[in-house]
Amino acid sequence: MIESPIESFKFQEILPTVSAETQEFYQYLIEQDCYLSQIDKFILSVQSNYYSWRNRKYWQDFERVGSYCTFIGCGRTGHSLIGSLIDAHPDMVMSDELNVVTLIEKRFSKQQIYSLIIEESKNQAKEGREVTGYSYQVPNQWQGKFNNLKVIGDKFSTTTTAILQQKPYLLALLKKRLNTEIKFIHITRNPYDVIKTFTTREGIELNVAIELYTLACQAIAEVKSQIKSDCLLEFSHEAFVQNPQEYLTKICNFLAVEIPINYLEDCSSIVYKSPHKSRYEIDWDRESINSVNQIIAKFPFLQNYSFES
Repeated sequence: MIESPIESFKFQEILPTVSAETQEFYQYLIEQDCYLSQIDKFILSVQSNYYSWRNRKYWQDFERVGSYCTFIGCGRTGHSLIGSLIDAHPDMVMSDELNVVTLIEKRFSKQQIYSLIIEESKNQAKEGREVTGYSYQVPNQWQGKFNNLKVIGDKFSTTTTAILQQKPYLLALLKKRLNTEIKFIHITRNPYDVIKTFTTREGIELNVAIELYTLACQAIAEVKSQIKSDCLLEFSHEAFVQNPQEYLTKICNFLAVEIPINYLEDCSSIVYKSPHKSRYEIDWDRESINSVNQIIAKFPFLQNYSFES
């Protein structure tokens, strides 16, 4: 039997304004990330219990963690980069796409979840912290290990946002189960670049990508309304790339950790000098541009974007 943490999603109710094709694809994408069979759940439970026992020397550290950090937002906006830079800090550990919200719903304990995050961080560091063909390995820093654990978290922005949109009670359950402050990072990127990347990565038509992006933005807006302002840090991918040290400082301040010597410099060394404007790699018809402009006008967190920006 296959179980899904989003089995109560009412897709026909939340997707009334988009095509049937987009509805079906959206459902497929989310459920693909969230399905957990009984055997997979059993295996993951055994693994996490073993990792918890192996990391038992950190149990007291788990109780002193200052905050759990995760991401909301849309894919292809730079969350993998930021998650990897957070993991490079000696007092922070960040895994990539462990899907902690699903584990919370499946009744995994804090010790199990934190131990899985630590193991995932180790494994991802051994693999060069590679995500979708890009390496986010930071030289001379602490990826895959830590010194004094103050912040722990997982990066799985799109799926986390979709689940919390439909099951908002999981946010309170997440905080209760982990017994710490939950802090969110939301990174925006020019919608035209994100949508173009959707078409390439998912192999879909432009109109479907625009509709998927609309659904993602609606989910972001709804989840943002659940989060206290002092627990949410927002900035644009473009601003980060232009001045990574400034925004890394903001991230460290937001998560209440000190900035070690050379941390800012080493992290900045792997950041591209300018954002990739993939929107120019395809031809946009006027109707598609107008559709994206309507999305930008609807959501405040997109207000500074345009096709030319």
